[in-house]
Amino acid sequence: MRSRSIDTHTLELRRPNRQKRKASAIVATRVLVVDDDWYIVGLLSQIFREEGFLVETAPDGSTALARIDHGGSVDVVVSDIMLPGLTGIELARLLQDREQPVPMLLISALPVPDGIPAHVPFLRKPFDVDQLIEVVDRLLGRVSD
Repeated sequence: MRSRSIDTHTLELRRPNRQKRKASAIVATRVLVVDDDWYIVGLLSQIFREEGFLVETAPDGSTALARIDHGGSVDVVVSDIMLPGLTGIELARLLQDREQPVPMLLISALPVPDGIPAHVPFLRKPFDVDQLIEVVDRLLGRVSD
């Protein structure tokens, strides 16, 4: 079985031996990809679009927070930890403390850092693309643990 993985430099864009899901399975599901590395933003955006998600992007935590606060309907956030200004961990805390928390996944090439809020999953780069989609599906309540 072929799998795809992502790190800061490579991504195999071959589809694994599973079927691409139907767009109707994720109608109007918006993912906000937050990373200051536009290469990674482009790769993650492509992956999510291939899976039928609507994708928005932000280069840092402050921009992401502003998009969410000013009417940006977002179902899930996928963010790097190391960002200029407001970090991914700080963004996660702010989103988890809301009256209606926004599900979030943190990613990084660094080992698991201290301070990640409870119930915020973490994937270390490189990671398998199928694993990324599975974690996002869990955050959205589409896959049981």
